Amino acid sequence: MTARLLIWGGFVLVLTVACFWRPRPMRGAIALLFLLLGLGVHGAVVAWDPQRYLALARGALIPFYRDLAVAVVQVSPRHFGLGLLACEVLVALLIIGSGTAVKVGLGAGIVFLVGLTPLGVEVLPNALLAVGLVHLLRQDYPLSALGELRQWRRARAAGVTGDPAARPAPAGYRRSR
Repeated sequence: MTARLLIWGGFVLVLTVACFWRPRPMRGAIALLFLLLGLGVHGAVVAWDPQRYLALARGALIPFYRDLAVAVVQVSPRHFGLGLLACEVLVALLIIGSGTAVKVGLGAGIVFLVGLTPLGVEVLPNALLAVGLVHLLRQDYPLSALGELRQWRRARAAGVTGDPAARPAPAGYRRSR
């Protein structure tokens, strides 16, 4: 348990710092994380051991939260896991979008992470990652993550480097003067 907490905590710390350091590329990384965790982790648990969700609910740190989680999960652990999977995939798809969709996706991601945090010591670092998502939420995203990637690749191919003020503003952005 301690090793998993340290590994996940270290990984989350790096992601959170990166969200503050480079918010634009980290939006795509966070979307990819939600997609991989949704399909990989929840997909595997749903397929092979859905009762694991019930064990996780029983290990919640707050008694009220534990009772509520057990009551919800024990109805159908497999369907609960499918719900988590669908939620994470939807969050990922919204985050790679543009405009309001990104804000909704990041907000849902924050709620998701904070909602899982009381389920045990191993998921406590989720609250730290939610802080990184709050910072991402404060940014504007007129382009989709793929649109931003295309802009970045075009700028790199054109050899635009050096002073950021000398670079052309990506489509959809205004350069402040």
